[in-house]
Amino acid sequence: MRRKPLLAVLSWLAAAAVFAQTTPAPAAPPRGMPTGDAERAAMAKLAYMAGRWEGAGWMDMGGGRNGFQGSETVQLKLKGVALLVEGDFTARLGDRQEAPVHTTLGVIFFDAKSGKYRFNSWLATGMAGERNLTLTSDGWQWEMQAGPMRIRYTASFAADTWLEIGERSSDGTTWQKFFEMTLKKKP
Repeated sequence: MRRKPLLAVLSWLAAAAVFAQTTPAPAAPPRGMPTGDAERAAMAKLAYMAGRWEGAGWMDMGGGRNGFQGSETVQLKLKGVALLVEGDFTARLGDRQEAPVHTTLGVIFFDAKSGKYRFNSWLATGMAGERNLTLTSDGWQWEMQAGPMRIRYTASFAADTWLEIGERSSDGTTWQKFFEMTLKKKP
């Protein structure tokens, strides 16, 4: 009775050896085809973001500060060519139950042709955008125009902490903070 399992294992090993000898190694991409190497090397600078981050913050859109809490889940995708960033934040609005206040999906990638990092984002509200992302010594920054206001977000990372602030300016020189968020990376 012990012979059947042993024979099955030996047969499987023999078949695997034949398959390995007859299966060609994956071919290198044809000359001139993108390999993703430049993109992966550039995105390695942001690999520290991968993981789950949780915390809280506040936003003031003119009616006083409103607190929120939630998380950002960041995943390296496409063998390191892109970062997928999913945000899910809730707040207690008045005397109501906790409700979603910011649900977002973002993709950060490096555009080798332009030599720039890009940040595409989509909100559950239907809003979307594509922006340049500029790396800083300890994180990144991006900006957008919102009517007459210029909005910028700056994130800094230290150990297991993600600190992000949002500022607005009507003249491009004087900035007023309207958003702050502190998240901790989960083990």
